[in-house]
Amino acid sequence: MIYQMVDWAATYIESLVMLFAIILISGNKKESHGYMALIYLTALCGALLVAFLNSIQTFSFVTPVISIVFLLCVSFFLSTGKLILRAASCIMVSFIILAIGYIWMIFVCILHGGRFEDAFLDFMTPGPLRCLYLALDKSTDIAIYLIFRKRLHRLSALKNRWLVSLLIGSAFAYGVTQYLMNAILSHDIHTMRQASIVSFLVLLLFFLVFSLLLLTISARDQERAQRLVLQQTDRLMEKNYQTLHQDLQENAKRIHDFHHHLQAILGLAEQAGDQKTEEYVQSLLDVSYRDVRMCSCGNDIIDAVINCSAAEATRSKIDFQYNVELSSNLSQIAPIDLCAVLGNQVENALDACKKIPDSQRRFIQVSIHQNKGFVVIQVTNSAYRNPFTADGRLVTNKEDPEFHGLGLKSIQDTVDKYNGYLTNSYEDHTFHSEALLCFSTI
Repeated sequence: MIYQMVDWAATYIESLVMLFAIILISGNKKESHGYMALIYLTALCGALLVAFLNSIQTFSFVTPVISIVFLLCVSFFLSTGKLILRAASCIMVSFIILAIGYIWMIFVCILHGGRFEDAFLDFMTPGPLRCLYLALDKSTDIAIYLIFRKRLHRLSALKNRWLVSLLIGSAFAYGVTQYLMNAILSHDIHTMRQASIVSFLVLLLFFLVFSLLLLTISARDQERAQRLVLQQTDRLMEKNYQTLHQDLQENAKRIHDFHHHLQAILGLAEQAGDQKTEEYVQSLLDVSYRDVRMCSCGNDIIDAVINCSAAEATRSKIDFQYNVELSSNLSQIAPIDLCAVLGNQVENALDACKKIPDSQRRFIQVSIHQNKGFVVIQVTNSAYRNPFTADGRLVTNKEDPEFHGLGLKSIQDTVDKYNGYLTNSYEDHTFHSEALLCFSTI
């Protein structure tokens, strides 16, 4: 009786491992003690079902199929994944568990010696040998689950075509595995040779599909991480420009007020006939206030980028000119997206100009025009060298190309979001960037 209980316990562990793996792939429905109790109860029902089927026939190829159908049905209540994902995960997990069991069975039968069929029956009959086999088999199941459990959820990010491939591949591998086991138990040498050839083909196909899935998942994760970095960078850029713009406006206001204070002091000095004070105050008036033409087009982001960039250009001895013609405030375009395009264009232009040794050749021209449902942003600047490679790729010339090249990608991604276009060209030490954003349908 104790050997039978060990057999039942092993079946329950297998059912529990399979259920946990499928839920991790398909997605948890809840996070509560009641939900976990339901999983353990469902695994117990699955174990009882398998035990009942095994009592009818100890070794049957039908039992795993019924187990897969049971797992697929209960996964509807325990997970949030779509049907194709749940079906693929059920067959894939079942195939892996089944393959591990067969591998251990063949291995221990070879170690046991004698005729394979006799050894197989010994390990299938409840007793010490079967307990040893079950301990090795279920320990391997648990170990593989613990190793891969943190990566199983990545399968949920696969597109339907990959899930279909995984489903078909797992089902095919499952069927071939059953065929191989049947061939091993037979006495036909010709059948065993065919099974060996098929086994190599299946292993090759399985690892090929699995490698493609891993590459796809890795590329998707990398793209998602890069997109997150772009979003965070654009948000920081937008916030930085707005903060700098507020500081510029406050400074301009203070300088303007200081100018009036000096004029008042100059008037008092004239009344008092103090010539030295008049001359000193007049000298302060000549240098303390300059009527800088601030951009005020009605769009806060454009004003912030233009005015902050103009101030930086002045400090870097760069001739900065701009022309903005808007018929509306471009409220249809998100501020972070507008900043991602204009901010990165102007930032790249400033970086390119700073690398020109002769400050007399440094210039930036910004032109923004709106026409009905689209806006065109053009930035032209002087450049020290051609930023295009021989094959026509535009590359950054900053110190960290891998990181700073994200600015170019951010512009392109934003342009694509608004169904526009981005063109970049270089001629005679002049770089021109033109971006068009459509917003009538946004």
